[in-house]
Amino acid sequence: LFMTASPEKRAYRRYKELLDRGHEVTFEEILHNVEQRDHLDSTRKDSPLKKAPDAIEFDNSNMGLKEQFERIYHMALMRIEKNA
Repeated sequence: LFMTASPEKRAYRRYKELLDRGHEVTFEEILHNVEQRDHLDSTRKDSPLKKAPDAIEFDNSNMGLKEQFERIYHMALMRIEKNA
């Protein structure tokens, strides 16, 4: 499973987390950091971050934790039934 979300959504989640902890940050700062980290992670020489050929891509941009869990759980059950 290769979990992903849009840079904007990941930045927003991180922004809210930091605000809740009392940090003074801007959304623009966090978005820039996320985009910079994505670029570094995907272009590094050793073990660049990329989806494995047989991985299922799971975009959780517009899902809460409960929906993510339910969808992944359902996907796992379907995979188990298919291979039984």
